Amino acid sequence: MARKTYFFDIEEANSAGSPNWKLETDWTVNYDLKDLSPDSMEKMADRMATDEDFTIDYINRSKR
Repeated sequence: MARKTYFFDIEEANSAGSPNWKLETDWTVNYDLKDLSPDSMEKMADRMATDEDFTIDYINRSKR
């Protein structure tokens, strides 16, 4: 899994002639992970079970 995910606005890219990539998520920063190991992912899942705001942020980012 990549540590960072990026996005671009397709309408903006069509107008400009090329995409302007923007950082969407740095997994270790946005989700306070030590790394992307299975243990860290398990801790993230455990947090999702108890932290509604954290889970909503994850869902919103995953829809991009």
